[in-house]
Amino acid sequence: MSKNQIRRGSRKHILEWSGSNDFIPSLQRIVSPIGFNVCKNADRQPKSYDDCRESTLTNKKDSFLTRCQAQCVRDWWLFHKRGSKLPTWDLVIQAEDINKHPALVLVEAKARISELRSDGKKSSKRSQPEAQKRSDDNDERIGKAISEAMSFLKHQNPKIHLCKYENYQFCNRIAFSWKLASMGIPVVLVYLGFLGDTGFTDRIFTKERWTQSVREKTEKNFPFELWAEEIRCGAGSFWFLVESKKVLSPSQQLRSGKP
Repeated sequence: MSKNQIRRGSRKHILEWSGSNDFIPSLQRIVSPIGFNVCKNADRQPKSYDDCRESTLTNKKDSFLTRCQAQCVRDWWLFHKRGSKLPTWDLVIQAEDINKHPALVLVEAKARISELRSDGKKSSKRSQPEAQKRSDDNDERIGKAISEAMSFLKHQNPKIHLCKYENYQFCNRIAFSWKLASMGIPVVLVYLGFLGDTGFTDRIFTKERWTQSVREKTEKNFPFELWAEEIRCGAGSFWFLVESKKVLSPSQQLRSGKP
């Protein structure tokens, strides 16, 4: 990870927030309305500027899933595992649900409105036919994984629409939340907007603007009436929350002077 990525935008704000004394109390204020609890010593990733690695949940260094659970997630998302990577999370932290069951809080953080992308999954172009086939096989498996999540979730609300061809990042976040919950792991998916980063011209100014922007970008995939509601997924449940937090300090300006 480059220095610019750490010193600017949502990565910087996640690292500053997670390293602050207010981290656990402020996170607890976010998840307590749905009955979740985060312990002071809960394992999380990233942990600090010294350990700023983003988690894929299945990394051997992480303790968020058992070995069996991690393998199940990898098999669900990827056909060819070697040289392939699952989506990474800005922040993952252990928690407990209202029934004291082990749970996870997954955070997708943004510092700019433009980070709310609505494009589809990009297909990789490889120079070697064998490598291209592996990439295509994985693309097909990912599409099937997202469709599987949508097929189940449509029983909850027929308006839910997930696919890899549009709003891919959001759709894969919802799909992963469903998959983990279906495995018996309660999940809170938090879309967190960091407010007032003067290092960007398209910064997020207010909580209301952030909430409206997320709604505009995701309404056709995940209806507004499902926000902050329990979505039952068989063995477990997940919740989708949209929250905001003021930045602790602005992003550094680039050398060109352009934000």
